[in-house]
Amino acid sequence: MPNKQTPVILMKPELTPKISEHPHASDEALAECTADEIASALKNAIDLRGRATLVVSGGRSPVPMFQILSKKDLPWERVTVTLVDDRLVDPDSIESNELTVRRNLLVGPASASRFIPLVDRFGEAKAPCFNASELAELSREPFDVTVMGLGPDGHTASWFPDSPAIDECLRSSSPCTLLASSSARTRRITMTPAAVLNSRLIVLQFSGAEKHEVYRRARNQGPLEELPVRAILQQNAAPVSVHFSS
Repeated sequence: MPNKQTPVILMKPELTPKISEHPHASDEALAECTADEIASALKNAIDLRGRATLVVSGGRSPVPMFQILSKKDLPWERVTVTLVDDRLVDPDSIESNELTVRRNLLVGPASASRFIPLVDRFGEAKAPCFNASELAELSREPFDVTVMGLGPDGHTASWFPDSPAIDECLRSSSPCTLLASSSARTRRITMTPAAVLNSRLIVLQFSGAEKHEVYRRARNQGPLEELPVRAILQQNAAPVSVHFSS
């Protein structure tokens, strides 16, 4: 399928960004309140449509939230979980986002959910990943909740500002793409903004003064390639709930 180029839906001056901010006094409160909001959104989706989709990021930052969310009293058998991005490594590798999710989110009550990986058992990307039948089915409707993080360089998902392909990634109409950068040791498969913005709710969570300063800068107009998280913060396609602690 050709990789058509379309602009990210940018914020228009006359429109107000759909962003709500939730500061927290500690990382523990951040994890607890973020998990509460995600669980509530999933429950509402299930009540309305009988099912829910949850798209999550990996790394260490969301682990405490995952562990809390996994214990929530939800009809998890009606929830489908997948990843925003992952490294092109074996899913059993300690660098795999899939492994982080399996060990910390898909446990206890949440183990009843359906999980769709981005990387197959041989460490090869499904290219393009949404050609896989399960992922194609999942992407027919907006994701109910998409959880994103924030890096000190302004990246989210695997949208690294130093990637030679960052401009193509940010403006692609394809749902997924492969990306490499000098700051990421391993090639990644990542959803593009075109896929992420097709969400009923985007949750952005981060902690620390350094990341808060990056977030503050990203709220101001500027090139998406400089701070790729702007693709989330400078748009009006999807509401964004920002949870952070100092």
